[in-house]
Amino acid sequence: MPTIAWVTPAPLWGVVNGVGLSAEFRQPQLLKIAGDSFMADFLAAMQGQTAGVDPQGFLGSADHNFDAAEDKVGGILKLYHPAHNRYYLAVGSLVCRQPGLPDRAVKPQNGERTSFVIRRRIAANGSVQEQGWVDEGAARGWQPLVDDTGSPVAVRADEELLPAHLVAAQLRPCCSGNNGGGATAADAAEALAGDQRTLYYGYIPVGNREKYADRRPVAAGAPAEILQRFEQDVRQASSVDQDYDFRMDEVTTRVVALWHGIVDPASSPEDRLADAAGQERAPTVALYLILDLADWLDRYLPEVLAAVTGSGPTPTGARKALCDDLEDIDIKYQPGGSGAWYAISLAQAIERLAPKLALVRGTGTEPADRYDIRTPTVPAGTQEGYFKVSPPPGRFHQKLKAALAETTSPADVPGEVIDLLKHQVTLEPPDAAVTAEGTYFLRFVYQYPPCAPVVSEASPAFTLARYFDPDAPARNIRIQLPSISMKDLRRYKRGVGLEMSPELRDVMNRVHKKMLEGEGLQGDSGGWELGMICTFSLQIIFLVAFIVMFIFLILLNIVFWWLPFLKICFPIPVKKGGS
Repeated sequence: MPTIAWVTPAPLWGVVNGVGLSAEFRQPQLLKIAGDSFMADFLAAMQGQTAGVDPQGFLGSADHNFDAAEDKVGGILKLYHPAHNRYYLAVGSLVCRQPGLPDRAVKPQNGERTSFVIRRRIAANGSVQEQGWVDEGAARGWQPLVDDTGSPVAVRADEELLPAHLVAAQLRPCCSGNNGGGATAADAAEALAGDQRTLYYGYIPVGNREKYADRRPVAAGAPAEILQRFEQDVRQASSVDQDYDFRMDEVTTRVVALWHGIVDPASSPEDRLADAAGQERAPTVALYLILDLADWLDRYLPEVLAAVTGSGPTPTGARKALCDDLEDIDIKYQPGGSGAWYAISLAQAIERLAPKLALVRGTGTEPADRYDIRTPTVPAGTQEGYFKVSPPPGRFHQKLKAALAETTSPADVPGEVIDLLKHQVTLEPPDAAVTAEGTYFLRFVYQYPPCAPVVSEASPAFTLARYFDPDAPARNIRIQLPSISMKDLRRYKRGVGLEMSPELRDVMNRVHKKMLEGEGLQGDSGGWELGMICTFSLQIIFLVAFIVMFIFLILLNIVFWWLPFLKICFPIPVKKGGS
């Protein structure tokens, strides 16, 4: 049986160095095509409708060739996404090693198959190891090229195989005189090959960048287990924050930092709720801040919440110290319907509000009681004493952290957090053995049982660009803005309906132009409990957004000086009076 080999695409045989089966001649090539009609352009090029051949080994017309300035970063090719108006094909020829290198006829009915694989190399144990991508099963990820017994193989049984398709390629006329001279050895090979050859091509999935980066998704399981494994992976991947604890991040964001920003004299008046509108908003802000703290305790320190509400025994150690701290923090409390304010401890407030925890989980109704987490004196005649200032964030944070370290109760992790971890968060484990992280190459594979598969030489190395890559070419998009002539503005249909709640409608009715001079909202609009649906024209909404965008661009240009990089404008002839 004749020996079979993968070689560079037949249309390039006249531009590679030599016609023997050298490494360069056996190397598959990459083809870049700019334009969404890339397949039609490619097939047309295969029929001879091409202006030339790139001597670097990339097919197509001058518009389709790789450009070193755009496509190479650090000497390595970078492949961009379809969103960047770039498409890439792997191309190669399958031949028999006989005079004239005739095409190898692939017979699918006999179980024969052509495909290509994405590979990478790593440095391991003092040598370079080639790895293949396994897409499914427990071994998902980059794996060495070995079988179940550990013996080396050309292609893993579970390796991801990407399809390679057959196409007929029309070669250019023989003996065209490369290098400005007469016939060359390459021309002679082309004469033996004939006027038409077959080659194989496959679409390179640049969109698989995140998958090939081997970022491991968070495994499934019970919520507490998922969170625990995620935190372990973070500590393993980070050499800085070995004390990472998502639970502390949550309470810091929802409670500690917000509370400190409101009562800290150094914070802005808006954050301290010190203006007229703040007097009205303070009880609502305080209500939900206390409820957020109670909700956090319920999820991660249930024994502390049970002690505060009287439904469980007082814990010991750091958890008891946290309970004492909650007793030492005073806030203002106004029973529903009364005009008197009283000083109560934060622990008492949590106990009163515990039945209302559903409020911060999307259900329930607000209580009539009012709370204020700021620290003014109690109104005269209500209750003597003073309000203790909220504890320093550092001290309160440390007490919460120490209490967490003692708890043995399983965490009741919110469902939205688990969904975020399972479907959106991936971790890339450190792999110091990877010599050029994110650098790949491909090989063509011909499988014809019962013989061993025929694997090509490695293609040129390449990287896969990020979706938002600063080096990526810009896809040309033209958006025609609506006309602002009166007759056209009247023609635009109001097809966008925005429904406002009674509360939002009330706020909108109280907005007035003197707010630009520092005044607050107008007085209550009358207490109408009515919502509203307003219809808008999408064209006019776009115009407003465009104008507002430029207002902010001009203002922020003072800081960033980015307008010269943002736009290039040039006039186009438009008939006067046209729309």
